[in-house]
Amino acid sequence: MLAAVPARADTPVKQFRAFAGNINFTGTQKTMRTLPNPSGSNGGNACSVNTGTQNMVLNSLPSGSTVLSAHLYWAGSSTTPDYTVNFDGTSITALAARQFTTSTTGSVYFAGAYDVTAQVQLRRNATYTVGGLTIDNSATYCNSQAVLGGFQLLVVYSLPSETFRVLNIYEGLQYVHNSAQSLVLSNFQIPDPIGTVTGRVGHITWEGDATLNDSEYLQYNGVAMQDSVNNGDNQFNSASNINGDLASYGIDFDAYTVRSPVIKGGDTQATTTYRSGQDLVVVNAEIIAAPNVPATDRNITMTLNNTLTPSLPSIYTITVGNNGPLTETGPIIVRDTLPASLIYTSATGTGWTCTMASQVVTCTYSGALAAGTTLPPIQLRVTPTANASGLVSNTARVSGSLFDYDGSNNSATVSVRVGQGGIAPVYLFTDTVCVHGQPFGSAAQPCKPLSLDGDKVIANEPIPMYITYVVNDVPTSLDTSSTTLKMKFALSCHNPGSANGRRATLTPRGASGWQLELCAQSGLVPPPASATWGSTYRDVVLPGNSPTSPVIYDFNYADVGRIELLMMDQAGKLGTTDPFVSRPRELRLPPITSVGVSPVMTNLAGTPTASVGDPRFIAAGDWFVVQVQAMSGGAVPVVTPNFGREDEPVTLLPAFKVATDADGNYFPDMRESSGSGDVTVRGALGAFTNGVASGQFAYDDVGIIKMSVQLADYLGTGKVIALPVNVGRFHPHHFDTVPLGPLPCGVKLVCPAGVGSAAYSQQPFDVQITARNSQGATTGNYRGAFARAVTLGAFGTAQGSAANPPTLPAGSSLSSTAVASTAFSDGVALGRTSYRFPAANAYTRAAPSARNWVPPTPVYFRGTESNADGTTSLGTGALEGGVLIVSGRMQIANAYGSDRLPLALKLEAQFYNGSSWLPSVADSVSSLALPADLAYVNCRRGTAAAACAYALQAGEAGTRTLANGRTSVKIAAPGIGNAGSGDVINNSPAWLPGGVARFNFGAYRAMYIYLREMH
Repeated sequence: MLAAVPARADTPVKQFRAFAGNINFTGTQKTMRTLPNPSGSNGGNACSVNTGTQNMVLNSLPSGSTVLSAHLYWAGSSTTPDYTVNFDGTSITALAARQFTTSTTGSVYFAGAYDVTAQVQLRRNATYTVGGLTIDNSATYCNSQAVLGGFQLLVVYSLPSETFRVLNIYEGLQYVHNSAQSLVLSNFQIPDPIGTVTGRVGHITWEGDATLNDSEYLQYNGVAMQDSVNNGDNQFNSASNINGDLASYGIDFDAYTVRSPVIKGGDTQATTTYRSGQDLVVVNAEIIAAPNVPATDRNITMTLNNTLTPSLPSIYTITVGNNGPLTETGPIIVRDTLPASLIYTSATGTGWTCTMASQVVTCTYSGALAAGTTLPPIQLRVTPTANASGLVSNTARVSGSLFDYDGSNNSATVSVRVGQGGIAPVYLFTDTVCVHGQPFGSAAQPCKPLSLDGDKVIANEPIPMYITYVVNDVPTSLDTSSTTLKMKFALSCHNPGSANGRRATLTPRGASGWQLELCAQSGLVPPPASATWGSTYRDVVLPGNSPTSPVIYDFNYADVGRIELLMMDQAGKLGTTDPFVSRPRELRLPPITSVGVSPVMTNLAGTPTASVGDPRFIAAGDWFVVQVQAMSGGAVPVVTPNFGREDEPVTLLPAFKVATDADGNYFPDMRESSGSGDVTVRGALGAFTNGVASGQFAYDDVGIIKMSVQLADYLGTGKVIALPVNVGRFHPHHFDTVPLGPLPCGVKLVCPAGVGSAAYSQQPFDVQITARNSQGATTGNYRGAFARAVTLGAFGTAQGSAANPPTLPAGSSLSSTAVASTAFSDGVALGRTSYRFPAANAYTRAAPSARNWVPPTPVYFRGTESNADGTTSLGTGALEGGVLIVSGRMQIANAYGSDRLPLALKLEAQFYNGSSWLPSVADSVSSLALPADLAYVNCRRGTAAAACAYALQAGEAGTRTLANGRTSVKIAAPGIGNAGSGDVINNSPAWLPGGVARFNFGAYRAMYIYLREMH
């Protein structure tokens, strides 16, 4: 059956159905095309198609499995969609809600879907026939190699050996061309720890071309999906791994197994990204089977047993059930926040314990609830207040201990106008064309009343519906010939109780839309004369012998809230959808920017995959602005201004984690990467105004973080989430550089303010570089891949500009200015260097009276990143510490003694204070390596004179460290008859040059000789 093109463009892909249990999926496909697109000498023909009945083989259902659900998808190239095809010898027609088109690229494609569960349950692995699909393979599509036609069969099954999973099917029709489309997936909770469990991700896409492979990929949580059939950059290649078909021209049905680290324990959402360069790709369905904690589907219903009348008692009956697959272990809790117009009387039920506080009724059932059963009902007795009037909406919600994989039925709302019953409709909106005289629910009646409450109706996305005349709730024809009804349509707003400037439209397919007036307030049914109905009656034609207009009407409301669509004929007879919730499609995070810095910085971190090479954003600890927009769906999403005006305040839950790399791993150099990856961020979002909220946040460390935002529940329809955004790269606000001179300042070695230690010219010391945030705290993540090489500089003052002091004499320098990025650990690095005065001004033994020595000079250190990030210690709030550099020398005292005894040499480190040399009593670090650091020269007399071959006393060799600037060394006695003399000098350390002393053996006799001679 061919139909006119619906007056809508892309249908955004959204959740269609969910399952839970030990489940998986498989499928098969069949293309109508017989040859590939021509390329080189491959013999291809883009126009060749098989329009007859074809065989589609399903052979991958495991033995012992149970088919839970099966869906046939078909698609084609044509401006005249064909939504009726043949499957296994039976004609099937896609329901209006599963009829899709896309024309955004200029070429029109269509797709349909139909539930074929019963047939696949019957035949299981078998050869199925498909056909009857009319497509356009004329030059319109053929010349651009854009002919499309084919079928894809998705089968969901359970098997005890499968991992316990929650499986979600998403469907719609969205094109990808020279762009990327990301889908945010939720409705699961991965076990933590995750262990070895696996998940599955699959896609049903159309129009992929094997010859076009310009950056075509599917990413799951930022990781490219690939296998032997699909490489990482040509995902949409007319090959389907679901059944191993390498020639599924125009069809890609692929599935992949995912495991840690692509999925992580505790995850409650994921992101898939479809990217295509040259190739046109049309996404029709996505299947996600995530390993899950134990789950079931709780449900709740509520009915009002009578009308609400002021001061007269009424009873709400609340029933809780379990759709399975697991037993809800309890406790099970029902909460009902009564509106102010209802006075609580009591709440009772077998096995239930109920209390009430501040209008909140809480009922608890401590036992278990088996799958497929219901609990005894709760009787909630209330009395409307004496002045109760208008619409009264009462909502009850159920919760339990297990994860609930279908949140759309966890609340029930009854909205009733005080003093009135519900509308007794004469007209109904139905899901398809009805048969005359057959009651709803009978096998002969194909239609159902349109039920939108509990469905995830997305704002600004068309809701297809039919208009049906009913008598006593049975579809009934008006006449044997066509009847034209004059109808008006109106919208009523329940919660929020008024519109915020947006008007709904109702559009007959193939015709111009009808814009409705602003909604009636507070859930009222406007009286016939109300301007809310508008001034124009619209023609609705019911064919002869049919209760339903054959025209599909698309209702569209680009805003959110609990609403009700009403219709009225000229006689005032009414019809209604009953109240339902129009919800945002998603929360959106627009580009994130900096606060309080000039120029304003924009977040450029890669999403969904981040890289340590991403451009820098702002300094750690600085504020950034996050805006959250409640967005509609539709071909052109818009902000929904009513979001935030609901009766109950909207509370968002921002969450921050470590971002992940191309392999799905948390960045290991971020300290928070262990465990859940959660990071702490300061700040909060403000309240929503006209659908937008904003707030300021700050992350106090370096790295890249992932921000997500979700609303736990929107008016009982489940979560609303945002596509996560990576934020960063955060870099240090500044460095603190502190030289760690080896000499402490003291009474003799006096240091100026800001200088905490001293060092001799040429003496090595460390400079400690600490990466800080704007609050002055250490950024411990500044390490590994997030650290950068640093260049050291020496200056005459902190935050100064005069380098390498003193100015006169010029020529001082640092021995090393480079600090490698690998030197950083937890935000701190030590750079080894020394500072050298000009060589011409150093103390030398050749010129002991030169007096050109450089006086004590404070030197302040600056650290600056060597790359373009430019983090530095120059700036407000940064510390540039100093070290006092002094000229040093070694003083050795002359020594004289007997040739029979060791001769002690006394060595003293000294520094020049600008006028004289003073003992360096602060030096307890300089050392000599003995005997190598001492040399003997100018030797005279004695047996050692010729070679100057004096030696140290036994036990004197080794490292000798000064104590308070002094030490002593013993030269071994040369022995009797070997009197002699010479000079001793020190060769090291380089920062204590110039030491020279005369030693003399045999210049006087030892004291014991004289004592002996006295006797």
